[in-house]
Order: sequence, then structure tokens, then C-alpha cells
Amino acid sequence: MLQRALILLLLLIIATPLYAAVHRWTDENGNVHYSDRAPATQKEKSEIHINVSKPDPTTVERLQRQQEALKSNLLIRDDQNKQQLADKEEAKQQLEYCKQAKERLSILQNNSRVFAVDKEGNETFMEDSQRQEQVDKANEMIKKYCK
Repeated sequence: MLQRALILLLLLIIATPLYAAVHRWTDENGNVHYSDRAPATQKEKSEIHINVSKPDPTTVERLQRQQEALKSNLLIRDDQNKQQLADKEEAKQQLEYCKQAKERLSILQNNSRVFAVDKEGNETFMEDSQRQEQVDKANEMIKKYCK
């Protein structure tokens, strides 16, 4: 928003003619008007001449620096927003892993017979050593993802 305003201001400064005439008149109600054109009914004509100089080079340079800083800040803010979204997604994924690890641990501890499914889809019951190995892995996952 500020960037657009600065660009508009710069364009207005550049586009302003170096010499402009302003007409001033008072209507029948006593209201004073200013315009670049005199009204058709104006009897008395008074012109105000405004000499508009070129913009100061240091001012133009300062405006350019401000625009560059604004662009840089917008890019930084955009990167921060992207990082926040990525962090939220990662936290959501860690929460899901935590939930899965707790479910796995619960199954391993609360059921007397637990089976594993191999690559071909065959079910084989776990021995106590295999079961303990899976419990240890589930506990490691819980330590890693449940913070």
C-alpha cells in the first residue's frame, strides 16, 4: 500500500507541468472556486501562476531507496509467512506420527498375541523378542515426535 502511494507520488511529481495557470473566481453565491480553466461567465479574470520546479535529485533518490527497502521487507515478510506455514505443517505431521506411535505401543502392550504382515501379505505371530523390539521402536518414535 505504501509502495503504491510512493509510486503515485513520484509519477505525479514527474507528470506535473513546469508551469501551470490556476484561475480563481467567485460565483453568484459568494463561493470561491479554483480551476485550470476559467468559467465562461467570468467577467473579471485573475490568474495565479505557479512555478513548479523539477524534483530534487536527493528526494528522488531517497524515494527510490525507500521503495527498495519496502520491496525487501515485503519479500522478507513473504518468506516468514511461508516458513510459518511450513512449520505448522511439520508440527501437524509430527502430531500424526506421535499418534501412530502411541497406537502401535498400545497394541503391542495390550494384546497377548500380535502378528506382523510381511511383504507378500502373510501374517506371522511375533515372538517375545520381536515384540520387545517393536515396543522399543515405538517408544523411540514417541520420544522423537511427542514433544
